[in-house]
Amino acid sequence: KNDQKGFSFHPKVNLGRYEEKLKKRGKFLDRLKQDKKSKESRLKQGKDEAMLAFTFKPKLTYKAYEKKQKKKVGKGGTFLERYKADMEKRRKRLQVARSKKDQTHVGLDFRPKINTKSKYYSKR
Repeated sequence: KNDQKGFSFHPKVNLGRYEEKLKKRGKFLDRLKQDKKSKESRLKQGKDEAMLAFTFKPKLTYKAYEKKQKKKVGKGGTFLERYKADMEKRRKRLQVARSKKDQTHVGLDFRPKINTKSKYYSKR
């Protein structure tokens, strides 16, 4: 086709001496997988060697964590049931607070009487 158009250049991949070497290594995707595995193993080995320099190994206790895990949130049930119970507690608390407030203000019903002259001036 290129000869018909007047082109003399015919590109080719010249593997030559590398062709046998590449055949031995296998397919490209297989080589990528193998390279990834070897890189990961080298990194792990380097990490293990670096960790040998750190000789201090603390003993970790998780008492606080375990204590938190044993705590239960709410009394169980669905979210709406817990919400209803919380709102009921809140309503009772407010009722108690209002009744205490009303008891402290017993007898404090003083209202000054305004005479007619003062009413007349306040309306102007």
